[in-house]
Amino acid sequence: MTVMAPNKLVETALRVLVAWTDGRKPALVDLDILKEAFPSSAHLPEDELACQVIHDLSGRAFREPAEADAAPPTIDEVA
Repeated sequence: MTVMAPNKLVETALRVLVAWTDGRKPALVDLDILKEAFPSSAHLPEDELACQVIHDLSGRAFREPAEADAAPPTIDEVA
């Protein structure tokens, strides 16, 4: 099993949604990637699977690597 970066998984999910909204069948390889990365959501319909992947990875997919690993700021740092 190959671990895919969160941003690549989101891009894959977006390809699935674009195909779905255009009335086309998503590429099987894209669906397989999402199902392998999120086995607990593999039973969902294609569009819901893609949305779930995006939801689960929101906030992590497009951060800088160091930022994604850092602890969230405390209330004192925000204020």
